[in-house]
Amino acid sequence: MAEQAFPTPPGLSESRVALGQELVQVTDDLGLSAEGAAWVYDWSLEEWRYYLVTSLIDVKGSSWVYKRLLTAFKKLPKQDEFIALDVHLGSPNEVLFILLSRHFRSEGLQTNFMSRITIRGDIDGIVYSFETNLVLYRMIEGRPASSVKMTEKTFDYNVRHLVAT
Repeated sequence: MAEQAFPTPPGLSESRVALGQELVQVTDDLGLSAEGAAWVYDWSLEEWRYYLVTSLIDVKGSSWVYKRLLTAFKKLPKQDEFIALDVHLGSPNEVLFILLSRHFRSEGLQTNFMSRITIRGDIDGIVYSFETNLVLYRMIEGRPASSVKMTEKTFDYNVRHLVAT
């Protein structure tokens, strides 16, 4: 298990934090290249949610991405653990992720825990504000359409190749 540089977030085990980071690496290896990955605490539901943020949601839809992710998970050694994460997919064009990418740009793969942060910002003249706990692995702005098309082809090919082996 990866060594953490921060205390375990309340309500989220070290193993789930480590598994979240591992899932980013697995999806990178599959060619998904998510623009964002994070555990986000939902205060209204009082639970942590694991998000993968990808422009493929805007191009192909969440069903297309989920189908390939679940197909790939079934071929991986930690399939049950990955499926149990109950991954939520998000678009980099969603308000929360636009604001996160503006405030916490994180290009590589790293783990940062932020407690009770407030994220505020203006998008098209509307002011938004969120308060959350966050375990952030990666967060960048959305990709251009030409790059998303290549991601789509690579991800689809790699999942099909994994299933065939």
